Formats: sequence, structure tokens, C-alpha cells
Amino acid sequence: MLRQWKRSWRSAATVVALICAVSAPSLIASADTGATVINLTDTFEFEPHEVMIHAGDIVEWRNTSRFNHTVTADPTQGHATLPPSAESFSSQELRPGASFRHTFTVPGNYTYFCQPHEGIGMVAQIIVLAK
Repeated sequence: MLRQWKRSWRSAATVVALICAVSAPSLIASADTGATVINLTDTFEFEPHEVMIHAGDIVEWRNTSRFNHTVTADPTQGHATLPPSAESFSSQELRPGASFRHTFTVPGNYTYFCQPHEGIGMVAQIIVLAK
């Protein structure tokens, strides 16, 4: 009975360790850069799809895919939405491994997209709360 309990405990500990190992890189990345990190993926998604931050926070988009992507929050270039007093922003084309950062100063809802992949649904949202 004791051996069975020890095996069960080890299995549970292994599962917890694996969960921590998988989660740790994104937590560490955020802590290292002082930014909320959003990945641009091979499945043509922003991951996570929606984030909530505070005015003054930095968001860093990282192209972790094999494809070129953009981060575009400009209503003149597509279906982006911004709070009334916010200025639009757009990255250059981000090659695999490249990143782009933006500091959000105006509270409100921001919808942004990837220019080459907006038509297939590569759209996401950032909610910026007042400090």
C-alpha cells in the first residue's frame, strides 16, 4: 500500500513539474522584458487572442512562426478599432524571430490584425484599463 501511494505521489509531482515547465517560459519572458508577450503563430493567430493591461504597460509581439506577420492597429489599413484619442500603430513586416513593442497610454479597447492574414482571421484585442 505504501509503495502504491509513493508511486501516485510521484506521478502527481511529475504532472505538476511538467505544467510548471510548460508555463514557465511565457512567465519568465514577461518578467525578463517587463512587457506582456503575445506570440504570432504558425496557425495564423495572436496568442493569447485577448489581453488586459493597464495604461502605461508595454506589449511585445514575438513572431514565433515560420511566416512573416505584422501587428497593425490602423483603421485606414483594415478592420482595426481604437479608442477615440489613441494613435494608430503598425509594425514593419516581422520576419520569423523578430519582435515589435508598443506602449499603450490611452485606456480603451484596441482591435488589431496582421495585414497579410487579416482575411483568414488573424485578429486580436487588447483591453487597456486606466491606471
